[in-house]
This record gives sequence, C-alpha cells and structure tokens, in this order.
Amino acid sequence: MQRVLVWLLMWIVVSPVLAQDEIDEDYLPGLSATYAAAGKQTIHRVDDDVAFVWEDASPDSRLPVGAFRAEWRGRLMVREPSEYRFSVYVQGRVTVTVNGRAVIAGERKRPGWISGEPQSLEFGEFPLRVIFEKTA
Repeated sequence: MQRVLVWLLMWIVVSPVLAQDEIDEDYLPGLSATYAAAGKQTIHRVDDDVAFVWEDASPDSRLPVGAFRAEWRGRLMVREPSEYRFSVYVQGRVTVTVNGRAVIAGERKRPGWISGEPQSLEFGEFPLRVIFEKTA
C-alpha cells in the first residue's frame, strides 16, 4: 500500500523581516481548528501552528483514518504595511484567505510548494482562514 505523505506547512514570507522583542500576551500563537472526517464526525481544537506530517494516520485520534477536511481560523496581525507573499508546502488541496480575499488556492498530488501573488497589506489585524482537504 502506498504511503501518503501529507505535509501542510504554512510559511509567511515577510518583506521586510520584522523582529519581535517580546511576546504580546493578547496575541498568543495558535489557530482555531475544525477537522471533519467524511462529513461524519467533527472535532475542534487549537493548533499552535499549521505544520503536520500525517502520512496514513488520522489528524486526530478521535477521527477515523481516511479522507478529511481541516479548517483553521485566526487573525493575522500585520505590524508594518508592505507586500507579503504567502506560500504553503502541501500534498492535497488548500485555500488560504486573508481578509476574505484568496491569497493561495491550489492542489498538489505530490508534496510541493504553492505560492500566491504578492499581496499589499496595511497595518492591522485581518481574518485568516486556511482550508485543507486530503485528496489522496
């Protein structure tokens, strides 16, 4: 049986690179996650980051092995107005939206990068949504 590698790694390539001297406790890392297995069962949790290698396993022990859909929601804080490029390393189908606008949409049958076009973002907080579907 062919082992399926599922890589989902979201990288935000920032220009210019910003350093944060202290952690702002109002904005702890993590995204609200919803996982659904073939429409039968749904679970919710908070993921500190979006970087997984599931291979043939389920994304959560409470879900059966097989096809699933994951959706992460949170807020993206932009501290400096600039152009940003969003990229994901994935095997499957993915859509990333920032402030209701798709910044990445695509599918990879084998693990690889998908990058969006540069996006001009102003200072502020913006809704972030990542949808991933295991397709193999």
